[in-house]
Amino acid sequence: MLWTVCNKLVRDGVLDFINESGGKEEHHIADGPELDAAIANKLIEEAKELAEAIRRYVDGETGAIDEVRMEFGDLEDVMEAARRRVGLSVATIRATRKAKTAKLGAFTKKIFLERYILGSDDQS
Repeated sequence: MLWTVCNKLVRDGVLDFINESGGKEEHHIADGPELDAAIANKLIEEAKELAEAIRRYVDGETGAIDEVRMEFGDLEDVMEAARRRVGLSVATIRATRKAKTAKLGAFTKKIFLERYILGSDDQS
């Protein structure tokens, strides 16, 4: 049998799944900068998987909505891990999101900005 190299953050139950299937695994508990990088990489991985699932759904692929639903859940779980890692409360994030939406709006108008020039010298 060949080893499959993962080197990534996985869900808590993955080791049980591997071992109950008669497989073998090697792991360690990530912490510090390694955990920070693993969470960041997992966020990117799950966001890409969600985007791909949405593309398949929009293209009319049968069953894609189920994949979209699962990928949204995966991304939310990783976002929750990231939130806990940096010590922010759900209430704080919601309040920040609400304030930003009040200032800049949401994404409901489907505006696709092609380019712009600022109207003043203030580039901040």
